[in-house]
Amino acid sequence: MKKILVVNAGSSSLKWAFYSENKLEQLSSGLCERINLDGRIILKFDGQKIIEDVNLPNHSEAVKNLIRLWKEHGLIKDLNEIEAIGFRTPYSGHDILSPAVYDAKVKSGIEEAKKFIPLHAPATLSSIEGFEQHLPNVKKIIAQDTAFHVTMPKINKTFPINKDWAKKFNIYKFGYHGLSHDYITTKMMKILGKKKVNIVVAHLGSGSSICAVKDSQSIDVSVGFSSLDGLMMGTRCGGIDPGIADYLTRVEGQDPNDVFNMMVKQSGLLGVSGISNDIRDLHELYEKNEDAKLAIDIFVSRIVDYIAMYLNKLGTKIDALVFTAGIGENDDIIRKMVIDKLQLFGLKLNQKENLEKYDDFKIISNNNSSIPIYKVRTDEEVVIARYVKNLIK
Repeated sequence: MKKILVVNAGSSSLKWAFYSENKLEQLSSGLCERINLDGRIILKFDGQKIIEDVNLPNHSEAVKNLIRLWKEHGLIKDLNEIEAIGFRTPYSGHDILSPAVYDAKVKSGIEEAKKFIPLHAPATLSSIEGFEQHLPNVKKIIAQDTAFHVTMPKINKTFPINKDWAKKFNIYKFGYHGLSHDYITTKMMKILGKKKVNIVVAHLGSGSSICAVKDSQSIDVSVGFSSLDGLMMGTRCGGIDPGIADYLTRVEGQDPNDVFNMMVKQSGLLGVSGISNDIRDLHELYEKNEDAKLAIDIFVSRIVDYIAMYLNKLGTKIDALVFTAGIGENDDIIRKMVIDKLQLFGLKLNQKENLEKYDDFKIISNNNSSIPIYKVRTDEEVVIARYVKNLIK
């Protein structure tokens, strides 16, 4: 059976899944974690979960060990079974269509993205190079995380800066988490039985964004030129006064790289709380620690602000508000805090449904809610697999 391999790389992790080429059924999946440290590889298939601790000094070694374990456990018998590999890329150039075959131009675009996407762009390139080394003859295809947002109108993607500078340096709102917003949009079309939907999607995780979708197309998203913009996140500051960076560098004499790293890796939930970037840790301390409480309250406040703004942009015909991604799917406390602060819009949460476990999706609003509210599990990998299948066909 021909298979499509999907790869989603982080700075210290590599998430993967095999799909059947014909029906795009997930056959197996797993994770390489703690790359650059004392690594671990996880395989999931046929109801089994295999865990192997192994030294993973880099992404290339992670790929090498993955291939070994795939063969040992019969996930593939021959490397020729892999028809193509699809990689999630945060950005690979403003003139690159997505999906696209990985080539020198795409590589150059990802290299360029390192300048403004310092967490994910280097990891993406390292993972692709790892597969290039160990599977040189397999087609490699990229799926840009920004592609879903190309439909944004100029009014929403143009920054109010000097237009000549914006054009010269290609500065505009790219938007991110597009694969997730794409999946949720398609999923809600199926759930609601509509050809086009108007929804607000709250993708809440270690990286977070809110997206306004009108007629099944992105019209605005909270993340901007870089993945730093918009919502407060696990370690990222979100949208702040740009004068802060100028003040810290020009007046206080801080190194620009240190300031940028602080905003990327030492801010957000971690920065405000001084405790953790994991919201579960902060929930435990919410009533005991002022900084933990403040971090969660700011996180919720920013989410509410963006949802309110995007509900207003969509107008009166709104099909749903959707919570997704790690926090959005699983954190009933955050969902309740957000909805409680959106009472002006007539949103009514059904707390019983909000607390209930679910596999795929669940409506969590009361019948008298002005807008239906859903929690839906996202699946970026199957979107990549779909992109790959369409391109190779």
